[in-house]
Amino acid sequence: MKGSGTQWELKRPIEKAGTLEISMVALNADGQQGVAYASKLPVYQNRCVLNKSGALVDVMTGNQVERFRDNKDGTITDLATSLMWSKAPKQIATNWDGAADYCRQLSLGGHAGWRLPTIGEMKRLTDTSQQNPALPAGHPFSGILTHLGYWTKTRHRFGRNYVYQMSLWFGREAHLKKTENGNVWPVRYAELAE
Repeated sequence: MKGSGTQWELKRPIEKAGTLEISMVALNADGQQGVAYASKLPVYQNRCVLNKSGALVDVMTGNQVERFRDNKDGTITDLATSLMWSKAPKQIATNWDGAADYCRQLSLGGHAGWRLPTIGEMKRLTDTSQQNPALPAGHPFSGILTHLGYWTKTRHRFGRNYVYQMSLWFGREAHLKKTENGNVWPVRYAELAE
């Protein structure tokens, strides 16, 4: 941990939700130890969660927050899922191998580590009460194409030559053979401390 007074920060990734037990001992200016202090801190999987009404709430403060953060570098962070999406999907459709290569080679906003989303990640992004595109109202994305589905990295039960895709016209999942063309929307895990 690092900090002073009442502002402290943990500089180590925490791998799962639960409770973090901490103990600290303060040192005075002469290097003498004070009384030990112990506490338990809740660790959340995601700092923000969608409630039943669809509003995003910060679990630590209880305040309602905007779901999407425009990072002003061509990327958007979805605070509900802790994922970072490119602000605009690739505008030229390609086969699955081309889509996967495009994501692996992408450097956007100074960020690497891009990949195709899973079908579950695409489902959490979509809003089936909307259409063309089936994304949450007021979303900050641009250039959303709806005439073809979006590739995912989730293999379909038909075998290794098929994967799930997401149609953003109505927000429905389907499948596609990897040699056919689909849209590409890169995603990566967001480092929310950035």
